[in-house]
Amino acid sequence: MPCRVTTFYCILYLVINWQYLAVLSLTISNLFVPREASHEALLDCRYSLGLNETLYDVKWYKDGSEFFRCKANGSVQQFPVDGVKLYASELSQRGTCPLFLTGLSEKSSGEYLCEVSLDFTFQSVTRASKLNFVHPSIVPINIKDFIKDIKYEKNESQYSHGSTERYPSSILICLHILFLIVYE
Repeated sequence: MPCRVTTFYCILYLVINWQYLAVLSLTISNLFVPREASHEALLDCRYSLGLNETLYDVKWYKDGSEFFRCKANGSVQQFPVDGVKLYASELSQRGTCPLFLTGLSEKSSGEYLCEVSLDFTFQSVTRASKLNFVHPSIVPINIKDFIKDIKYEKNESQYSHGSTERYPSSILICLHILFLIVYE
């Protein structure tokens, strides 16, 4: 008889508390929000659903204002929020809701929160993290000084022995290309 009573109470407990048990299986397994960023930042909210759970949506908030939503059918929605400019795929994948913040500024700093909600019960879990905008440190370079300071090295394997021809080292070429990309 005690075994049946215990089983009865276990089943009764499960029936009464089914909605609380369901939320325990819904989890945000990984929230990625960089602590600091200057130009752009990748944000990602990865979640796991329990057995027989159906996703309703995943929402992103900045300081309490919703700015992005991934729906269960894969579609996404964007909402205007001050300081948030973003790029995201037109479709989201199951288990993740990534987005790419661009054009960061002081207004982009704040708390970014991910909320994952279930269908039918509408139970949800949240995780949040702060992002701080950091001013990029740009050191002005005078192009004439930059070109004048380029050192040339001799590459013996490239030329015949005794040749006086020289060319810029590959690292300096890369620096020059990087300079042109940054300052144009």
